[in-house]
Amino acid sequence: MDELIAYAWYVRLRVFHPLVLISLALEVAIVAILLIDRAFAMWVKERVAELPPSAHLAIEYITEAGDSKWWLIPSAALFVVLAVLKSHNLARWCFAMFASVGASGLLVLIIKPLIGRYRPKLLHEQDQYGFEYLQFAVGYDTNSFPSGHATTIAAACTVLWCMLPRWRVVWVALWFCVISSRVLLSAHFVGDVFAGTALGMGTAALVLCVWSRRFPLSMPNAITQSA
Repeated sequence: MDELIAYAWYVRLRVFHPLVLISLALEVAIVAILLIDRAFAMWVKERVAELPPSAHLAIEYITEAGDSKWWLIPSAALFVVLAVLKSHNLARWCFAMFASVGASGLLVLIIKPLIGRYRPKLLHEQDQYGFEYLQFAVGYDTNSFPSGHATTIAAACTVLWCMLPRWRVVWVALWFCVISSRVLLSAHFVGDVFAGTALGMGTAALVLCVWSRRFPLSMPNAITQSA
């Protein structure tokens, strides 16, 4: 029985094609870093400067969805409440969300100072572009890679995709809006947000895969609607 449940989750994740999407995100990140990031960041800066204040405000609101606190705190609180109410399936999804966003966030904190990529801000203000590998810098200006907001929203949307697969268009749209906002705000380069996407998606997929293999009976079920 355990093997059947684990296999069912394996099939579900295969439908999502996590490895294909992770590989694609990494490829886009590499191409962007090598060929696109610098010129595109300059072009975006010029175009965004022409936008009205209301558009800038909207972008800043959208980017907030990538802040991990909006996923970690509610998922932890809801997990406790739902567990007390014995709504076990939803409680397990909250745990999956907390574990995925939390683990991916920790990885970002480790990787950022190792890579040490300059943010677009330094390109625009000081014409500095590139990396300071293994400098272990903790300042904001040299911690552009990978994007923490992109990592968070990718991990969250991966869990939401598996939880509510029929809403996958909504989750993809949410992810795209958040990563785009990071580029539009000159907080990150395109390569940063796609690297974060690969990291977040990969972490969430790993959490769910390990859970399905190690504890198959406790895996949450997708929430589907009858036709």
